[in-house]
Amino acid sequence: MAHELNCDKVNRGINPERLLDKAVIRKFGKPCDNGQITPAYIRALEEATRDVRLTPEDYQAAADEARIAREKRMAKRNSNKNK
Repeated sequence: MAHELNCDKVNRGINPERLLDKAVIRKFGKPCDNGQITPAYIRALEEATRDVRLTPEDYQAAADEARIAREKRMAKRNSNKNK
């Protein structure tokens, strides 16, 4: 449905220091971002974790978390339909 977070994604609220924020935007921001800040942070995270190898347990945990998110979403949709 519209405005629902993808079950394979997590929402993280962060409050970086202003100078760190400026550095991330300067290094990872691109003109095609049209003033959006999130793409610069995503690029920074991707570069910082490029050589990180996840274990099978990490993949299983991510799949379990996504399944739980889907189940919660469907339960919420069903409860809204019954009102």
